[in-house]
Amino acid sequence: MSAADRSLPEEVTAALTVKIGEVSRTSRKQLALVTFSFLLSEGFDVFCAKASSCTDRELQNFRGEPHIRQDPALYMRPGAHSKQSELVELTDGNFESRVARSYCNYLKRRTDEPFHCEVYVYVKKISAFW
Repeated sequence: MSAADRSLPEEVTAALTVKIGEVSRTSRKQLALVTFSFLLSEGFDVFCAKASSCTDRELQNFRGEPHIRQDPALYMRPGAHSKQSELVELTDGNFESRVARSYCNYLKRRTDEPFHCEVYVYVKKISAFW
């Protein structure tokens, strides 16, 4: 693989998992898995807006007990086999380096699947608040 093939692509696909629960507790249930594309050059704020739009759409379309997104943060795993308790909150300061690290981990795997970075957001049942 050439150096050009190993460089982080400008356009990246995010696999956004909307999980039910809290990041600090074990959450095995997921409400949805949705993908969206983003450009690294658009920056963290645009990435967050796209993720929020996808999350809001999934919450509106969910058939069942309503959920709410109380935690506005987005999270990524620091490594392929990291536990939920090790998730790292994405910030403007670490966004690009976290996507780059995810891409480096992808390059280490033997797979024919295209690259996507896994991102997590957490929601709660509205009934949990009353």
